Amino acid sequence: MFNKYCYEKYGDIYETNNILRSIVLCRPEYLENFLSNTHWMRSPNHKGLKELGIEGKGITYNNNFRSWTFNRNFFNKAILSPKFTNEVIDWTNELFNELESYWDKLFLREEIIKENKNKLDFIDWFNHYKNDMIIKLLTGERTYSMANYFNTLSDEKSGHQSERVEDSEKLFQAIPDNLLQSIEFTNQKLDEIIKRRRQQIEVTPLDKLLPHDMLTSMIIKNTFRDGDYVETDEANRSMTDSEIR
Repeated sequence: MFNKYCYEKYGDIYETNNILRSIVLCRPEYLENFLSNTHWMRSPNHKGLKELGIEGKGITYNNNFRSWTFNRNFFNKAILSPKFTNEVIDWTNELFNELESYWDKLFLREEIIKENKNKLDFIDWFNHYKNDMIIKLLTGERTYSMANYFNTLSDEKSGHQSERVEDSEKLFQAIPDNLLQSIEFTNQKLDEIIKRRRQQIEVTPLDKLLPHDMLTSMIIKNTFRDGDYVETDEANRSMTDSEIR
């Protein structure tokens, strides 16, 4: 409502001052021009971003236009792939079935309902479901966030690998005690996943289909495993581990 009010009163471009000064663009052509090479400073540089190791990387905080364009191209091709869309649908169903199995054991058995033993915290469960979904679609690997949460609520354990479940707890802790240590731990785990996936791709026969998660798509893009591969110049090179992370 506020944005609509400002648009109707001030037009296609207006400025707001709350915690940060913001300029709002309401026309697509303005946004396209703003994201062009002419206006490459899309977000301010902060010392904290550099300390966390994310300044100038990826898309959100990347003010290097050439690097930003390169990364955005990989991201768009990975996420807009029809095969990736099918992967989203399949894992949405599979993970929800897993979620239902945990609910059945914790909340839906007759004796539990009669005694009103457990209460369902939907928000917590949804957060763990979301974590499992995001990491699976991004990396192709399971983190068992829901399984870990189930283990904290039930004497009956989920049956998944305990080491992977413990890593999940560290990876998704809501408020890390030390942000830098948390970032370091996350980067370490992501590096391990990327290296492991590269090795899996290398030993996979050429006639065997690879998974369609974003990590695999980004690794094979602009390589001979890419269905659209055309050998050209450096602009069409593949991504490094650091760029993927």
